[in-house]
Amino acid sequence: MLKRTDLELSVKTALSRSRAVVLSGPRQSGKSTIAQTFLSRISPNYFDLENPLHGQRLAEPQETLSQLKGLVVIDEVQRSPGLFPLLRTLIDRSDAPGQYLLLGSASPALLRQAGESLLGRVETVEVSGFNLQEVCGAHRHYSSDAATRLWLRGGFPRAYLAGSDQDSMAWRASAIPATSRWICRSLASMSRPLQCCDSGACWRTITGRYGRHRTRPDHWACPSPRCAVIWTP
Repeated sequence: MLKRTDLELSVKTALSRSRAVVLSGPRQSGKSTIAQTFLSRISPNYFDLENPLHGQRLAEPQETLSQLKGLVVIDEVQRSPGLFPLLRTLIDRSDAPGQYLLLGSASPALLRQAGESLLGRVETVEVSGFNLQEVCGAHRHYSSDAATRLWLRGGFPRAYLAGSDQDSMAWRASAIPATSRWICRSLASMSRPLQCCDSGACWRTITGRYGRHRTRPDHWACPSPRCAVIWTP
């Protein structure tokens, strides 16, 4: 696993000045791994809302959260939008003991919830896949092999760190449909929902058209006839 020193420092700095910090980024980009450098997953202060047992622990969120001291991590926080008004109340109470690191997949819904309920109370740190500085920093100097590997495999940790190129390709092949469905759900949560396909065509169009320099001021549409999504440069 690569040490993401700069990202960890950004989170540490944000926590030093804010009662709540949102760690936002795509699924599988390493948010949970970063959070576990600050709080162990087995801590009673760590909640993963994709885990039914953790969800049960937050069945009475006010009673549970108001008693916790120190750092509290809530992973996949967008799954429980009702938590945001409660967190606002706890943050505004000077005697409330907790500090909150909120992890969520980047989506319009998450940004809207955090912006509306925690406006002025939260700091956001964006998490993406590995970048060139991180993968080359692992070798303490510029490495053409690391750069080539990043170019071919992409920056998602499980794709980049896979044991072989074949394993990396297999992970990416399975991730593309899931990512496309996530994009469609995010689009559907906007104020103007769009009919969107979930075949991966949209995702491939985005990467294919925006992964290189644009030369013409035209529009690009998803190639699927079932999809109504259009991008403009």
